[in-house]
Amino acid sequence: MTGPLSLIWIMALALVLVAFAALAALIVVRVRREREERSDPDRRARISKALLHFAAAGGPQPAFAISDRIERQTLVETALDTARIMRGPAKARLVQFLRDLRLDKRLRRQARGGSMRDRLSALEALALFPDTETIITLHRAEQARDLRIWLTALQTRTEIGAGPDMPELLEFVERVSARRSPVMLDLIAARARDNFPEALRALRGALPGPTRALLIRGIGESARIEALDPLKVALHNADPAVRSAAAGALGALGFDAAGDALVRATRDVDWRVRLRASEAIGRLDLWRHAECLTPLLDDPVWWVRFRTEEALKRLGAFGERRLKEVAAIDSKDNRSRPAAARGAQR
Repeated sequence: MTGPLSLIWIMALALVLVAFAALAALIVVRVRREREERSDPDRRARISKALLHFAAAGGPQPAFAISDRIERQTLVETALDTARIMRGPAKARLVQFLRDLRLDKRLRRQARGGSMRDRLSALEALALFPDTETIITLHRAEQARDLRIWLTALQTRTEIGAGPDMPELLEFVERVSARRSPVMLDLIAARARDNFPEALRALRGALPGPTRALLIRGIGESARIEALDPLKVALHNADPAVRSAAAGALGALGFDAAGDALVRATRDVDWRVRLRASEAIGRLDLWRHAECLTPLLDDPVWWVRFRTEEALKRLGAFGERRLKEVAAIDSKDNRSRPAAARGAQR
């Protein structure tokens, strides 16, 4: 009779064998793919040349082995790159040719299943076919749990002009890991630039702190003077993450009228706000406020001291003078002296 210990050993051995089998399968697939790619090293150049000649120069319709996976994948990637540099009749001719190949239908099927690489590639390439069926496919993909899948689908839907409004976009932010994605910030910033009043209305609504902070960062990328006052107000928010985002956004916004608000932010109780405020003052080249950065060279948080040193160096002669003055202070208890000395020597 098999004992418990023997069963454990058998299960462990089975798991090891399964792992080795999966690894071997991946290696075989990789080797096969590399062999296929080496069999036609000029495939991408050949396809690109044929597409350009056909669409832009009115040449003969090219023939592709669309049933071959490598050929189809290369065609999709090349067509997407080619379409982005085309306009008018040439682009319409290219897209119609791809529709005649039924590539749009293949891509929709591929977007629903297959390897991660194939699904992502298909979702990106569907930007070539901005029709109702594509939008339906993208909506379905946005229900996926995998961040890469639904975020790529959301990007494509936005690219074809059927993207979500700001409230819907902020609902996506609540998904797992979405707030940490730079793509999510890019989408919010693009929407804020396209429809700034909508972004301000969303900012006035009830939002979780992290979501509000991300929206504020997006508004900061808008370069709109109308964003100045709402961002100043956000510096008084109870959530330090929101205040930190507001300080950084004021720096990104690019208006020196934010100077007084940023000076006050350098005295915030939260070190993240002080750090972003010092960075913003340096970024905006607010040399008149160099004096307010001096106390931050003695901040208890090393990262704040380091960023303040960098900000002062960006302020040119005014900042360099402050660094030299602080470096000359002879005090054992002064944390600012090492940072200032480093800055003065560079």
